[in-house]
Amino acid sequence: MKNWRLVKMKRILALALAALLCLALAACSDAGQADTPADAPADAPAAQPEKAADYHDVKAKIMIIGKNSTDPFTNWLLTAAEKVIQEGYPNVEYVVTNLNDDPSNIVTLLDQCVLDGYDGVLIQKGSNSINSDEWYQNATAEGLKISAINAVAKDGAASCSYADDYGMAQMMAEYMAQALPENAQVVFFKGPDGNQAAMDRVDAYQEHLFEVRPDVTVIAENFVEGWKKENAITLMEDWCQRYDTIDGIISVNDTMALAGLDVMKNAGRDISGVYSCGIDGLADGCLSIEAGELTASILQNADVMSEEGVRLLMQMINGDIEHEAYIVDGVMITPDNVAEMIQMHRDNGIIK
Repeated sequence: MKNWRLVKMKRILALALAALLCLALAACSDAGQADTPADAPADAPAAQPEKAADYHDVKAKIMIIGKNSTDPFTNWLLTAAEKVIQEGYPNVEYVVTNLNDDPSNIVTLLDQCVLDGYDGVLIQKGSNSINSDEWYQNATAEGLKISAINAVAKDGAASCSYADDYGMAQMMAEYMAQALPENAQVVFFKGPDGNQAAMDRVDAYQEHLFEVRPDVTVIAENFVEGWKKENAITLMEDWCQRYDTIDGIISVNDTMALAGLDVMKNAGRDISGVYSCGIDGLADGCLSIEAGELTASILQNADVMSEEGVRLLMQMINGDIEHEAYIVDGVMITPDNVAEMIQMHRDNGIIK
């Protein structure tokens, strides 16, 4: 009986000690997690940096991505973006790179940004026809903020700053419908096949120029891969050999229109009576209008496009907005206002 009572007493003491030990451990646990909400999940994300009172003061690291390193409009966009950041966002670090005309590099660069701790990306993807929705959504889910320039973003995650391609081409088509002489014979540079921006511009020319002026004959037309000058030159050289009379050059961008004029000049043709047009308002296009060669262009203002794209990105990083779109208005450029446009290009450093 004595032995049984002794065993019972030992069990009671063991239980009491175990209870005291559990209480001690619980107290230590509570003390170590005093600042953590009781319902916070174990894998909750780290706290975000403190929000700046003004998004211009936000501290961030961003990557600026262009479609390639040789396109004149891309260079204008990226130069403008750098200038905006340097002058208005003192706490922003950035690097500049490009896609080398390969859209698949978008995924690689976004992944790199996530792994290297970037806060945001300002990107010119090159074409609205590239479906980047899933890429942007996945990167956004990893905490990266994205602002697209020179392209629409409809993914529900990225902001965008862009121009209305159809609207710009409609403005130019209506102008040329008034300018072209009766029974004019023209050639038509249509831009890259399948590129949404090019197709929108082609549609606008068709509906607001060629359908309105059935007397105008398109004697030659073709797509131009990559919007590139050298590809337009090859086409125009062939057209000049085939056609003695070319009254007009209709183009969906400045670069191809200027290429066509250069070929005609090099072939010894008089271009003083040739009606030609483009879109973008590039520095070279403006200088050509001033010289009495290119008839007109539409300003697709890369300065404004980049400025608004950077603003949207900084506001996203600072938590001011989720995502928004900004549409840049096109402006007709003719001999009447070209001096103002040339001064703009001097001010932004494109014309030295």
